[in-house]
Amino acid sequence: EGNVYLGGATTVGNDVILTTGTLDVKSGSDYALAVSGSWDNDGTFQAQNGIVTFDAASGTETIDGDGIGTDTFYDVVFNDGGGGAEWDLTGALDVANDFAITGGTVDNSAGNYNINIGGGWDNDDTYTRGTETVTFDAASGTHSIDADSPADDDFYSVVFNDSAGSAEWQLTSQPMQVDGNMTITDGILNLNNYDLYITGNLTKNGGSIDQDQASDLVNLWGDLVIDGSDSPVDPIIAGSWYARGNITISGDDTWLFGGSGYPSFYPRGDTDTTLSMSGANNNFYDGNGEFRILKDVSTAKFTLNSNLLAGNLNVYEGILDINGYTLSTSYLTRFQDGSQLKMSSGTLIAGYEYAAPSSYAMLHFQSGSTEDITGGTIQVNGYGNTTYGLLHIEDGSNFTPTGGTIEIIGPPEDARTNIYVAETDAADFNFHNLTIGDGSNAKVVQINAASQVIDVNGDFTIASTSEFDTNGIDIEVAGNWTNNSTYTANSNEVTLDGSAEQEITGTLTSSSAFYDLTISNSSGSYAGCEISITPGIDFGAAVTVGNTYTITTDNAKVEYESGATFTVGNGINWNATPGNDIVFRNSNLSSGTWLLDVTGAQTAVSDVNVARSDASSGSEIAASDGTNSDCGNNTNWNFGSTMSIWGNTYNENTTSALTECDDGTNMISLRVGGTTYTSTCADSDGTFTFTGVTQPAADTPMVMWIDGQTPNGTTVNAYSGSGNVTGMVVEENAL
Repeated sequence: EGNVYLGGATTVGNDVILTTGTLDVKSGSDYALAVSGSWDNDGTFQAQNGIVTFDAASGTETIDGDGIGTDTFYDVVFNDGGGGAEWDLTGALDVANDFAITGGTVDNSAGNYNINIGGGWDNDDTYTRGTETVTFDAASGTHSIDADSPADDDFYSVVFNDSAGSAEWQLTSQPMQVDGNMTITDGILNLNNYDLYITGNLTKNGGSIDQDQASDLVNLWGDLVIDGSDSPVDPIIAGSWYARGNITISGDDTWLFGGSGYPSFYPRGDTDTTLSMSGANNNFYDGNGEFRILKDVSTAKFTLNSNLLAGNLNVYEGILDINGYTLSTSYLTRFQDGSQLKMSSGTLIAGYEYAAPSSYAMLHFQSGSTEDITGGTIQVNGYGNTTYGLLHIEDGSNFTPTGGTIEIIGPPEDARTNIYVAETDAADFNFHNLTIGDGSNAKVVQINAASQVIDVNGDFTIASTSEFDTNGIDIEVAGNWTNNSTYTANSNEVTLDGSAEQEITGTLTSSSAFYDLTISNSSGSYAGCEISITPGIDFGAAVTVGNTYTITTDNAKVEYESGATFTVGNGINWNATPGNDIVFRNSNLSSGTWLLDVTGAQTAVSDVNVARSDASSGSEIAASDGTNSDCGNNTNWNFGSTMSIWGNTYNENTTSALTECDDGTNMISLRVGGTTYTSTCADSDGTFTFTGVTQPAADTPMVMWIDGQTPNGTTVNAYSGSGNVTGMVVEENAL
């Protein structure tokens, strides 16, 4: 019992055992204590600022520090002089300053006792871990951590906590390996040009990671959790991060990434992971930096659960799921072989207004990349690359979104502001919706393509103050065409190929005229000449086609704007097969006319059913081959010797409309002079109308019947030899 004070440096040839009382190295003198055996402290050891060296040359010794508090060491050194000694921990160890292994083995694998270190860690031989936690808890100063080898001298769990002080820990030799979790509660961990490997999770509740060397690496297998309200002292300005788990960042000003260097962050691994980010000023772009998704397999998905701001975005392998959020990049966005962009909603913003990359397009889809885009918006900003422009779609990239919109926006005209399509297989490329400009900034966008047409399966829009220059590349559009500014055709062909109604509006003349215009949309329906129409193509303004206007698709139905002029500069080709008329109607079915001005060759005008067309400002329309239908109020159309036939179809033994009549279905057929014609019948009174019927010779039979319906009924008449025919009746179950 009592206190024992060292009177000088002391060497103990075997064990130190404190059963009670106090052993004090004497404050102010801090005498060194060397122990060649074991240490068993059941009393009190006052370490002061002294050093305890365990210097057994061989054998296995034990270290029992008896817990935390007054039973601590200040500096502790294990040194067997190369003899092969081992020290087994049999209790918790608290070192107020430095812990060093200069020779021998410290084994904590059996007891898993926690260790607190108030200074640095220097392992030059062997530390055998268990599942303990090593806590670095210095309150001030700069301390080194030398873990020697990531293979043999690793930690299990590590905590850095300077209790709101000013401590910094620097890696000084070899990577640091943590096989469990790491937590940073406070203080600075400086990688100092070395690597940090963490098999478990990394949680940072405060403090910061100082990463300012290009070779610094944080290699994380578990989850990354950043929270708390403490601002990092230093941003992450260089090196790399590999994160294979979920990423959760919260609290204001807790994550600074970029600065004066160029750090890279890699979501990796072979499992699906997520990113959730909240709090003010947290992002992956503070002036520089790159976000690189490099999954270990192409099927692993990285999903946004929040908005993300990054510098460059480079998806090497794996699936990036925007998941309805906004991902903004300040510069390049690239999808490489083995990667996929997945979007059903949300926004991807690539680049900023005046960015001008030297090697790549602002948004680049490399050969071998894929996409699953069913919705959302992709905005591409900047000047772009001199060769590949703003948006580069490589051959083999299989860019075929089924939804969503791509918007090309940014600064005024520049040679690099273009869309470059290198895909050569039509089946492997299309846009869905494509918008040029943002409606406020002037923008000129040009198309470059290796051999492929620009296929827009949705809507095509040119915003106000913008210009779209086709560079002579053909365009196919399946949705609406809206030009609020300038469209430069440059001798290209536009094909309207939708399967539902397409509205063509805006400026469609003068400098925004089409060159060649083709319609292949056969959707819609109509009834009679003035009853109803649901067009496949609806022109909502005056139109100019500088060269040829072609419709060779059966059953095309086109509505023209009443009072507006449709001008064709170099010929028409309107040619359907018999019984599948091309239908032209005025937007007002019962009054007014649409104006037609045709110049040049009329390759064909066959099987066209037209109403309320005034073609008097151009060439006469040669519609006299006997296949065309004059639905009335047409001017400067030459239908030749044609006639119209009117009548009604009734239910059996009545004068009420045939029950099946619906104003829209062609169910009354006419056969005369070797040609068959069809007509709808009105559900109100059974009225049917055949127009443009080639006038036959006198006494030619005219056979009319109910066609394609359950009831039968046929009428046979002989033509009188002149004029139209009225008063025909086709009655159910009657001949």
